[in-house]
Amino acid sequence: MRSRNKFGRFLLSARANYNKEWFYGTATANQTFIFAPRNATVTAIPGGFSVDPLEEINTGEKLGFETEFTDTEITLSFLPLFGAKDPPIDLRLGVYFSKWERPSTADSAFKRVSDGAPLITESSFKTTGVVLRAGKPNAELDNSIGLNAQGFLKYGFDNDIEGPIRALSTTLDDDQDLKFYGAGLDLWYTWKRAKDKDKYIGPYLKMGVAAELRKWSISSGGTYTEDVEQDILYRPYFSAGYIF
Repeated sequence: MRSRNKFGRFLLSARANYNKEWFYGTATANQTFIFAPRNATVTAIPGGFSVDPLEEINTGEKLGFETEFTDTEITLSFLPLFGAKDPPIDLRLGVYFSKWERPSTADSAFKRVSDGAPLITESSFKTTGVVLRAGKPNAELDNSIGLNAQGFLKYGFDNDIEGPIRALSTTLDDDQDLKFYGAGLDLWYTWKRAKDKDKYIGPYLKMGVAAELRKWSISSGGTYTEDVEQDILYRPYFSAGYIF
């Protein structure tokens, strides 16, 4: 469906995407720490609190982990608003919601009194905000032949890191905010047996690599104060299918 009206083309460009991924792996401890799993129970006691269960992880010890990522996005291509009918690049603006689970140092200020071992908790990271995407038009939808690229920027305006002890947002002062910034690049190559992609019926292969930076920080009065967490994620991938 195609509209001759600029606003109509803008509305028809709406795209919703829901993605869920699971990662499994093993991490090696570079220092001794105390680990509290997601189902840990926190009990208030005189002068502090107790956490149960706790697991002591020593330097060099390996710890298995499972990480779940959930991303929801709704975007629209805004170049049609400026009269562009077939732009060489697709600029999309929208909103996103992301959530993932993994061990966090957000509560590392808590230490065991006897030896100062930091406490690391299995936490939920949640962020909602705006996303800007740039790439080849419809490259994801039509499996465009050859090399393709897409990049994005994210800014979260509603963010939190929730562990078994507390939600980080509840510890901030009135003039403090938890900020989230994300940036990513996806490069992939698509092969098809024929060059006519509009009428193509047959197999296709896709291989690529995606990289993403996720950074959390605290600001006070709109001015940066300290980093909380930072992840750099790399993900190679391969897929094969058949177009009918």
